[in-house]
Amino acid sequence: MKAKFVLMEAGKKTVNGHVYSEKALRCAVKECQKRIKTGALLGWVDTNNARELPLGRVSHKITKLRFDGRKKQLVGELEMLDTPLGKKAWKMIKDGAVGPNPLGMGRPTKTGRVTDYKFTTVGMSPIDQCDPGMSFTVVKGDNKA
Repeated sequence: MKAKFVLMEAGKKTVNGHVYSEKALRCAVKECQKRIKTGALLGWVDTNNARELPLGRVSHKITKLRFDGRKKQLVGELEMLDTPLGKKAWKMIKDGAVGPNPLGMGRPTKTGRVTDYKFTTVGMSPIDQCDPGMSFTVVKGDNKA
């Protein structure tokens, strides 16, 4: 069970009023590659206000993350875990009920530009709490569960 996602767009204001530079997003990709290769970049459902990984809510792992320089977007792919929550989250993705939610920490300036950004993972939140245009797409031929 795999899905592709569009997560963030450089220079574009997010739902929470923050703006991330292309440099910050490229750094996020670079910093995460080791955790992706080892299968340790995990994510979960209902990520609002989460500061640490809640093991009981882990539903997926990030398998790819890259910066699309042409579209200036942070994009990637995730794989659902074969757990009860992973199966529920998969149904929510297919139903369009949840969207990708970037998790990280940084310092927003008064204008909303974020400095010292540290990307953590990709979570899932109700679709109405996600940025317009940021979405999941089921990987063709992988529409199980």
